[in-house]
Amino acid sequence: MNVSICIATHRRPERLRALLDDLSNQTLLPLEVVVVDNDAEGSALRIVEQAVQAGAPYPIHYSMQPLKNISLTRNATVAAARGDWLAFIDDDERAPTGWLEKLTQSARRFRADGVLGPVQPVLPKNAPRWLRRGRFYHWPRMKSGTVVP
Repeated sequence: MNVSICIATHRRPERLRALLDDLSNQTLLPLEVVVVDNDAEGSALRIVEQAVQAGAPYPIHYSMQPLKNISLTRNATVAAARGDWLAFIDDDERAPTGWLEKLTQSARRFRADGVLGPVQPVLPKNAPRWLRRGRFYHWPRMKSGTVVP
């Protein structure tokens, strides 16, 4: 499977750097990584250039979508992607080593048109107690292969 990883980013350069590092360590490398910067000042450009210069094991395509709008930015990643499959990941997420491989294996195994995986929230130690008590980031977990309604 040739997969384009699509990342919409907005003013989180250090988080983007960590994510690009994660993607370099995948057991299945993507065809490409598409980064669309939703910051008119281009805060992600330096991070992308550094990843390319460091020898990222996949091509990285960078563009800017200056209007502050996540939908337009995600759509721009889709328009730039060349893969037969698209994998979306946010700039504030991390990708464990087998993330992309597990997604593609699940798509094959279940003959799915699309798959998704859990996002495990990690709150900072100094997060307010009300945020932890509210369980705002505790979503239902589904067994692998479950058809999402």
